[in-house]
Amino acid sequence: MKRVDLRELDTLLSDDRIVFIACLAHWSPESRMVEPVFDELAGEFAADVTVVAVDTDAPQFVTFAKRWHVTWVPSAVLINPYDDEQPTRTWDGAQPKTELRHGLDSACAMKDRRASVT
Repeated sequence: MKRVDLRELDTLLSDDRIVFIACLAHWSPESRMVEPVFDELAGEFAADVTVVAVDTDAPQFVTFAKRWHVTWVPSAVLINPYDDEQPTRTWDGAQPKTELRHGLDSACAMKDRRASVT
């Protein structure tokens, strides 16, 4: 999983890909606990999802947090350009891998359904 700053993230979001963002802090034990989970999901979903991490201690993070309604560390933000009803989903706190995988599976299924219609 690649760590990105907000400029890089804006570039990624301009692509038509699902983006899964891990909001992590080096001082947070929960962040250190879930980081390997994000790394595993990055490998499992590499064909369909861009998985990146942002540093919650970066000065620009306040802007990011307001934009994507992040209120907790760690958090995860799923940005799905294929979902017209709920293009953004946020998980607060350390989540089980199964919960995060379910969100990614759902996003990929939407992408596949849209692709089969066009």
